[in-house]
Amino acid sequence: MLNNQVEIVELEEKHFVGVPVTVAFQKHDPERINEANRIFTARKNEIKGIINEHEYVCPHFANDVLFTYIYW
Repeated sequence: MLNNQVEIVELEEKHFVGVPVTVAFQKHDPERINEANRIFTARKNEIKGIINEHEYVCPHFANDVLFTYIYW
């Protein structure tokens, strides 16, 4: 059996601004996802202090019923 070592690392603090969209899997609606992307893109210029304007993070949450994307 391998003895995996646990390591604690400290990352720099980041703040995110985004537009969430939640869609049920049974009613897959790509237009709602596209609309969230359009809203974010149209308002991106309002965000102050963007570190890298060419990099996007799109985390998501999913379970058996629905999923949520967050454009930021």
